[in-house]
Amino acid sequence: MWEILQTYPKGSAATHWTIKKVYKDIWQLDLPSGYRLEYTVLNKERVVFVLFIGNHDDAAAYLRGKKKH
Repeated sequence: MWEILQTYPKGSAATHWTIKKVYKDIWQLDLPSGYRLEYTVLNKERVVFVLFIGNHDDAAAYLRGKKKH
């Protein structure tokens, strides 16, 4: 998983992981057992900042909080 984030942080057909954009600068990687990893990417450095790791319900609550700001 970490190799995919380093190589294709915004997703690619080359990976079986589901990566999608869920907010203007937040990407989500679907993990096993209903967990989510949400992160942002600095394009120049290709640095991935993990913002949240948790289950589906907690991920939805996190995103609702981001959209209020």
